[in-house]
Amino acid sequence: MRFVELFAELNKKGVLELVKDPQKEASFDVVIQGYRHKHLQKVREFMDLLDLQLPADESTPIVIPAYFAIKSRKLWGIAITTRSTLDLIEILRASIDVPQGHATAGLTLDYPPMGLVGQGIRIISSTKRPKRTSLAVKYRRHWFYIDEADQRTKAFFRALRAFWSVSISASADQRAAPVLTIPVSR
Repeated sequence: MRFVELFAELNKKGVLELVKDPQKEASFDVVIQGYRHKHLQKVREFMDLLDLQLPADESTPIVIPAYFAIKSRKLWGIAITTRSTLDLIEILRASIDVPQGHATAGLTLDYPPMGLVGQGIRIISSTKRPKRTSLAVKYRRHWFYIDEADQRTKAFFRALRAFWSVSISASADQRAAPVLTIPVSR
């Protein structure tokens, strides 16, 4: 969970970006730059979680290849598997506050309790339109939303969107790629 939080926070601050280079074998590169003073500790923690070293010159941009592959000794960088993206979706789905009427009517799936990664992730449901939302969707007369102040769920969702984008872009045939549609309330 800490990796997801750091990824989202550094991305939001403009320090970490996912960049596509069609000339390279990697699906994407994670580029980290402009971290030397204000964001050094968080970048150091991010790199530690990946078991990677910071460059000796902390003003040097860090470029980490991101592959759709299983990590091997020959591969340097971040290995992302489709399953890891789907696991994030399952964690998000399991965090939904399901209305009792939906559960009783058999409209929902039962998920096991969330593990450590899913702790603190919460999609709230309400019959009334929420006022403070980061994201809200109306479905079957209920609003499902992420509270504007819920930084953990917002960070998790941003990371999920980033990984989903990588999944779609890495697809050999874009027409065959899965589609994630996210309605946003106005």
